[in-house]
Amino acid sequence: MPAPPQRAVIFDLDGVLTETAEYHYLGWQRLADEEGLPFDRAANEALRGVSRAESLQLLLGDRQVDSATFDEMMARKNGYYVDSLQGMSPKDLLPGAISLVVDAKRRGMLVAIGSSSKNARFVLDKLEITGLFDAIADGDTVDNAKPAPDLFLAAADLLGVSPAHCVVIEDAAAGIDAALAAGMTAVGTGPEERVGHAHHRFDATRDVDLTVVCPPAEARLGNGPMVADGWVVIDDHHDPDQVINVATSHLTGNGYLGYRGTVPEWRASATVGCTVSDTWDNADGKWAELCNVPNALFAELAHLGQPVAIDAEQVLSDRDLLERRLDVRYGRQHRIYGPASGPVHRLVDERFASMDQRHLIAQRQRVFATPGTRLTLTTGIDGEVWSLNGDHFAFVEPHIHDDALAMRMNTTERGLPIAVAHAVGVHGGTVQA
Repeated sequence: MPAPPQRAVIFDLDGVLTETAEYHYLGWQRLADEEGLPFDRAANEALRGVSRAESLQLLLGDRQVDSATFDEMMARKNGYYVDSLQGMSPKDLLPGAISLVVDAKRRGMLVAIGSSSKNARFVLDKLEITGLFDAIADGDTVDNAKPAPDLFLAAADLLGVSPAHCVVIEDAAAGIDAALAAGMTAVGTGPEERVGHAHHRFDATRDVDLTVVCPPAEARLGNGPMVADGWVVIDDHHDPDQVINVATSHLTGNGYLGYRGTVPEWRASATVGCTVSDTWDNADGKWAELCNVPNALFAELAHLGQPVAIDAEQVLSDRDLLERRLDVRYGRQHRIYGPASGPVHRLVDERFASMDQRHLIAQRQRVFATPGTRLTLTTGIDGEVWSLNGDHFAFVEPHIHDDALAMRMNTTERGLPIAVAHAVGVHGGTVQA
């Protein structure tokens, strides 16, 4: 069987990985003020994704200048811009930027920069991400800037990847035009009116989903789950009678602990469990087993008091409503839930057990809802523990430590001390303790 073709993702820099548009605007505004040229933020929008020379031509309008003056004005504006970049650091990366690049690399895709800026390498160095990329094509690489396809074609050539197998992620209309002209898959980040002509559009970098852009080949195993790319197990059917089996088959762990393939809002009755190694305990004299500890990843979303949740007792067989994935290659659980009604359009959660910090399990939940919707997210440690063979803990003692919750306990047979802790961070809303 022939190997699949090498694929690549080419990232625009400004507006996709970082945001230097304000620095560009201030530089152009200063130059315009010095030269007595009309310019404002609305005019600046027309410069998005356009080369420095073309931007200056747009700024000059009908004014004619000789080539020496033109070059001096470009250099002057660039000086203002570069001076403003001196304080840049990794904190200036846009939300989701690093995760998106790493996700592409994890999928075996090559990654490159395709930026019209002649300062791209300087900015990448300031952001401390230069080493992430396999190739960099910038304003010094080609003569024709976007919307010409030359820059993206040059990036593909540097990578040794066919244009047809390249994905371009852009935030500017000119960049989308260039990607389409290059025969590449165009992904736009931003409003419909600016990048709506791309093959795929997302509101922001953090929302880009490469699974949507580059769906893997899937094959169903009989009447059971599907397998994608040989590594990802996909379940699009929930059967209450199979909860225990599916949760076991979707377990992810790191050798020290493992978390069953359940969903965040379920309780112990749905076989939720985090199993920890070397905790053998005989609770009721039948047989010794490893202990499941209290669930520190419990999270339930609600709208006006009504849970936005999958009912563990109801059959659900519609991929548009529910999809659960286990990426065996990276040990990541992934659930997408699209409620049939209500203001929440999609609930996405991901979970993995860290190989770097073996006591750590991380979970991320993202909520896509109608703007203005009031939602409540309840998280914490669920002290009700699911076990096949009785209660393994002699006592459970809760604690609150600053911004973290904790539970301490001892096993019944050996008196083994165990502690579970839980901390949460929220982006896009407020936390009420």
